[in-house]
Amino acid sequence: MSFIKIIRNREKKAYVYLYENYREGNKIKGRQVYSFGQLELLEKQEPGFLQRVKKEAKLGLLDNLIKDYITVKFDLYEKQSRDDDPDNDKNYGWFVLDELFKEFQLDKFIKKAVKKYKIPYELCDVIKLLTYARIIFPASKSKTVKLQNMFFGDWDINQNYMDRSLDYFKTIREDMFLHLHQQQVAKMGRISSVVFYDVTNYYYTNDIDDIDVWDEDTGELVKEGMRKRGCSKENRPNPIVQMGLFMDSNGIPVSYKLFPGNTHDCSTYKPALEEIVNNFKMNRVIITADKAMNSKKNIMINHKSNHGYIYSQKVRGKYGVPKDVQEFAIDVKSWKIVDEDFAYKSMVHERKLDKDTIIKEKVIVTWRREYAERDQRSREECVDRAKKMAKPPVFRKTCKKGSKRYLIPVFKDPATGEMLELNCDCELDKDLIHFDSLFDGINVLVTSEIDADDMFIINQYRQLHFIEDCFRITKSGIQSRPIYVTTPEHIEAHFFTCFLALYLIRNIYFRINKCLSSEKIIEGLKSAKCGELGEGYLKMSSNDDFKLMIEKLNIEEPYKYIPKFKLENFDKYYASNF
Repeated sequence: MSFIKIIRNREKKAYVYLYENYREGNKIKGRQVYSFGQLELLEKQEPGFLQRVKKEAKLGLLDNLIKDYITVKFDLYEKQSRDDDPDNDKNYGWFVLDELFKEFQLDKFIKKAVKKYKIPYELCDVIKLLTYARIIFPASKSKTVKLQNMFFGDWDINQNYMDRSLDYFKTIREDMFLHLHQQQVAKMGRISSVVFYDVTNYYYTNDIDDIDVWDEDTGELVKEGMRKRGCSKENRPNPIVQMGLFMDSNGIPVSYKLFPGNTHDCSTYKPALEEIVNNFKMNRVIITADKAMNSKKNIMINHKSNHGYIYSQKVRGKYGVPKDVQEFAIDVKSWKIVDEDFAYKSMVHERKLDKDTIIKEKVIVTWRREYAERDQRSREECVDRAKKMAKPPVFRKTCKKGSKRYLIPVFKDPATGEMLELNCDCELDKDLIHFDSLFDGINVLVTSEIDADDMFIINQYRQLHFIEDCFRITKSGIQSRPIYVTTPEHIEAHFFTCFLALYLIRNIYFRINKCLSSEKIIEGLKSAKCGELGEGYLKMSSNDDFKLMIEKLNIEEPYKYIPKFKLENFDKYYASNF
């Protein structure tokens, strides 16, 4: 920061200089950067000169007078230290995240929540540290406290502050979802009538499930354990926690809800939907999800609550598939051919939910050439493996799934009629192979929106892949698993900061017109580093992805060598047009 200083010589004549502050260690020093001349002469030429330049210096209007080069002094006899290691350069990429944090008024929201719920005042700083570190230096909570000195700036959060604040994240969770939703509607034009839903799980480091606590008198469940073994998406034996995530049409997360690890994906739908509808005061919403959510129970929930749905529908196999849908899918008639690689058709049919409830829903069948070629290759590989399993010893050692389903065991010798229970022969099920080939390249969607255009429904479902991108970012990009915390409050706090980190990343991705992947955004933020040069100056460095990202965000790129005070006032000098 620059300021005006008056210095008198031996003859008591006053001279006007422009100085700037810089920090050296824990001390703040100043250096002369420009000389205006003798004060008496300057006041004669322009009355009120001193007051004018003082005001301009305070507003930063005289920074252009600072020289384009500096002279840095080094002590040639100073010994080496760990601080000289380039790996100890501090990260300033978090300033970009902080600008988003402030734009969505999260700092104001948290300060209001602190007063409303009488929460420790340091909650905002703890949330910032955990969120930014989750993106740039993902680690455990205790290690994050130790790594805070890797961020440029005055971070001073001790372990006691951290532990005390984690208990309160759950208190402001739903209020934060509503606040972020309102900000997205106002600033990004979010369409809240359409959301996407999916479920994934995250594993823990321990091997012991949490124990449920039951009331001995009433037999009611008092406290349900969160860490439970279940169907892990990563095929791990560890206890897991289930997370249901809602996302909007821009690929930005809306809200999440946690469930015990042994909860079936389909069973998460009702409580997650009720929470978002009640919290956001939604009258009607259309939920897009994959076939895991396509059950009579969930559709009944939508029907009673007047909500719409777009689900994928199982179509392959001889069991558990509506026969009218299957027959319509393989019928060669009524296809609408878009081009040689894509075609679709639709019909409206009745679906029985229970003995008293029958609804109408639209069935949309699509065919893609690339999917047909993929399905054909996969089936041919499966048949080749089945031929190798036809020998009795191999057949008995394998399960019925996969390639083995194309084999039919023959327990009688066709010539003698002798039973061959232990040494049965096998033959290919050609009828099943032909039946499966009829569905190559075919996918089926079902929706409650009977009057909606078919291509609108198809394009809407295509966006569901963004939610898989969100899951991939949480697991690989910000490394939200394995989970180290144990108490329910701290588990909620962990996913709270992971959600907020994902929210910021996806907002950057959307704002830069998707010119960088989320992974490159994270790497770009990690690459933005600065090192002490001396004399209050810093040496800056970053990769090309970071430079492209801040250019798209209307943030000015810092020069290679800059005064330290400019980076300390990042929003004033670089992000004024953000």
